Amino acid sequence: MLAISRVGQHVAFTFLPNGMVYAEPMIVFPLDTHTAAGKAYSDFRADLMVRNAKGLTKTYNHFHDPNEAAPKIVQLRDLHASMDWAVLDAYGWTDVPTDCDFLLDYEIDEEEWGRKKKPYRYRWLDNVRDDVLARLLELNGQRAAEEAGARKAGRSKAIRSRPRKHR
Repeated sequence: MLAISRVGQHVAFTFLPNGMVYAEPMIVFPLDTHTAAGKAYSDFRADLMVRNAKGLTKTYNHFHDPNEAAPKIVQLRDLHASMDWAVLDAYGWTDVPTDCDFLLDYEIDEEEWGRKKKPYRYRWLDNVRDDVLARLLELNGQRAAEEAGARKAGRSKAIRSRPRKHR
């Protein structure tokens, strides 16, 4: 099963074994298959966490750290880009660049922030993210309209096919 926590600072999907009862703060997707890119990413990340004896949070802290250049973290970033590309390809959006950069998660006052670790995220540029979100919103609107049309057509068909009462 693919699962994600409802709470937490980061969004991190992970595969969990079947046949378990999971706590309410988990969202569980009962899938019997996954793509080549998703599996490669998940397997590599799981192996990396075991090798380094670090969980998801610490692994992603390294992933998002602009000063982290360990070869396995760089490879995890590359696999993440491959997974992004696979998802975009499934939508037919092969024109979207999947290049990421280390960007601040939110604006900070440099002077006030001091020497604390800055909230960087290794992610798409804002214009790429905004473009993909706009496309998803448009697609969602199209699908909602199609579903509404199908429901309306289904009701009309059901009304026409009802047997008439004879008086």
